[in-house]
Amino acid sequence: MAGNDEKKNQKPVDTEKAKTQKLTTYTGIAVVAIILIAVVVYIINNRQAQTTPPAPTTATFNLEGKPVVGDASAKVSVVEFADFKCPFCKKFHDDTFSLLYNNYVLMGKVAFYFVNFPIPNATGKDSPNASYAAECVFQKGPVAFWKYYDMIYANQGDEKEEWATPAKLVQMMKDHSVIPDLDEQEMTDCITKMTFKSAVDADYQMGIKAGVQGTPSIFVNGKMISNPTYTEIKKAIDAALGS
Repeated sequence: MAGNDEKKNQKPVDTEKAKTQKLTTYTGIAVVAIILIAVVVYIINNRQAQTTPPAPTTATFNLEGKPVVGDASAKVSVVEFADFKCPFCKKFHDDTFSLLYNNYVLMGKVAFYFVNFPIPNATGKDSPNASYAAECVFQKGPVAFWKYYDMIYANQGDEKEEWATPAKLVQMMKDHSVIPDLDEQEMTDCITKMTFKSAVDADYQMGIKAGVQGTPSIFVNGKMISNPTYTEIKKAIDAALGS
């Protein structure tokens, strides 16, 4: 009888142990689950922090003395940093600049500025030569510069070939009447001697400071357009105009 009594007395104790063990197990699972959730949330937040681009900042440019077409006092300024040898810059000129010019510049709504950003390449001095030539031409007046701007893209050679030598650039200017009564020797010397290298270097540093990493880079009222298609630039211009 005593043995039976002991067994009866032991059963409730075993049940309590089982309950305690289950509770401990469930608690452990819950804690692990909470930790896992916390880890997942941390990873997601960390990835978002790494992949979310920083808010665009507004660059400040000193555009005094830079080539500009349109009303310099216009409410909206569009600044192009470009390399005359860059095929994407040619595409921008052919596909986008003409639309901006006709729809905004001629209407007095936009002032369009050009800034040199010659990128060193494997073919040597073509990019800086074209920029030096642009500055030499600009000294002859804004009309001459914008003729050169159109001319250089209309005659742009292969990116992998050397085509912007001083001699070839001067011949282009002559063939396309960029400058009336062009003094070929004077222009050749201006390019060869890099007379305006300091101006081109200053342009390049202006671009670096503004975060330019490739060409063309387009800014609307100081804000870089990440995808400089006509549609995206138009959106930025219209927003700046309040239309």
